[in-house]
Amino acid sequence: MASKISILNTIDNVIEYAKPLLDKYEVYVYIEYRDSGKVWHTLLENNIKEIDINESYSCFFLSTKLIDVSQKISFYSDEIYGYTIEGTGGREDGDNIEQTALRMISKTPEKNIKSFFNALLNMLKKDADYDKGVYSGAGTFYKDIFYLKSMGQSKIFWFDFKRKDKPIKITG
Repeated sequence: MASKISILNTIDNVIEYAKPLLDKYEVYVYIEYRDSGKVWHTLLENNIKEIDINESYSCFFLSTKLIDVSQKISFYSDEIYGYTIEGTGGREDGDNIEQTALRMISKTPEKNIKSFFNALLNMLKKDADYDKGVYSGAGTFYKDIFYLKSMGQSKIFWFDFKRKDKPIKITG
């Protein structure tokens, strides 16, 4: 079983793409924000347009467990991590797009979150609009990164906006 999915696309596009699977497996989307040492989470109520990627955006989580975000929580806690996928990146700045990475937190995940993760991976593999394999840096090839073919030549992709060293190159 794969434990990570990397997609060269924005967070809102990835969530929109996964929407049918989010509904099918009853997966909730939580956005984490950090500002001046404070951490807070927002539950995305089935409205992709609610995603606010601002300077406080930290990451996001996909969970089959409905969590009360008004309480102080950690998605890495023993009660939650088995139900959760961590998502990072997905920012967009003009023609620059940061990779969106999804990582299964637990080595023994709950059945529905594992099924959702595998279904998303299979959907990406079978989708003719997506391809796999990119280059970065001294010709280093990353064979497991998905990208939307239509964005390949029109956008500049980065692994992480915080460390813009060498852009990711799409060769297809």
